[in-house]
Amino acid sequence: MLAAGCASESPEVQNYGDARPLVMAAAPAVPAPKPSPGLAYSPCSANTDPKLIQVSLSKQFAWMCEGSREVRTSPVTTGAVASGQGTPTGTWYVEAKEMDRTLEGPGYSDFVHYWMPFFGDFGFHDASWQVIAFGSANFVTEGSHGCVRLPDDAMRWLFDWTDVGTTVTVAP
Repeated sequence: MLAAGCASESPEVQNYGDARPLVMAAAPAVPAPKPSPGLAYSPCSANTDPKLIQVSLSKQFAWMCEGSREVRTSPVTTGAVASGQGTPTGTWYVEAKEMDRTLEGPGYSDFVHYWMPFFGDFGFHDASWQVIAFGSANFVTEGSHGCVRLPDDAMRWLFDWTDVGTTVTVAP
């Protein structure tokens, strides 16, 4: 059991000594929905990476970009800052893609269909048990243990679209 974030050890990923694990399970093909207008602001127009996942903690929102083009948006739920479990800010890269696993830590053990760590034990995953609306201001007290949760359909799409090594930026 790991103490921080949302991760646990997994047999589905093998690491051969470099920083990028080999993904052993492939996601089923999911057709990309039309981009949603999201909010008036989009970070994609200034993006120079081939793919970028941009998360705003203050907006509880994520943008997925291919170059400067927005391809999908989604409300998210991030870490419960009131209990000291906020989501870290910074820029990282998707480290792995795993399916059907249990995330464990102090006081929780949650099964997820899709898991994509980007900073150690912090990553993206679905959360079928979540009762607050995604994008809700209630994340402050009812959010995650630091991970970025997405609705099931958005997480399935993100898992299929994302490559290991995709840039992730989490902004305040």
